Amino acid sequence: MPSDGDVLRELWRGLEVRLHRDEVESYYHNLISPQPLAFVVMRDGNADHRVPAIVTLCFDEASAYLEADDQVEPVAMPPELVQWVEHFVVEHYVPERRTRRERKAWNEKSA
Repeated sequence: MPSDGDVLRELWRGLEVRLHRDEVESYYHNLISPQPLAFVVMRDGNADHRVPAIVTLCFDEASAYLEADDQVEPVAMPPELVQWVEHFVVEHYVPERRTRRERKAWNEKSA
């Protein structure tokens, strides 16, 4: 395990990433960001050592873990994972059609 001064790097295998159709818009926004990210949710292991428990590619899910005070580490998404997510997004993403709301004059009274 390489280390840089006080930083220890570890390689973890076996963590599973699942894609869900209801999160496809979040994956799309992740892909079009300057650096697509994977979000690793860390949990307590043994002693004071935190270990990766969950990996998500969804901004919204990562935010929910952060709001619950979990430790979430953003890491660059590997190119092969980017390609896999791109295929999923192309297959399932349908952008919402934006509609303009009708504006009323500021001096009109509401009913």
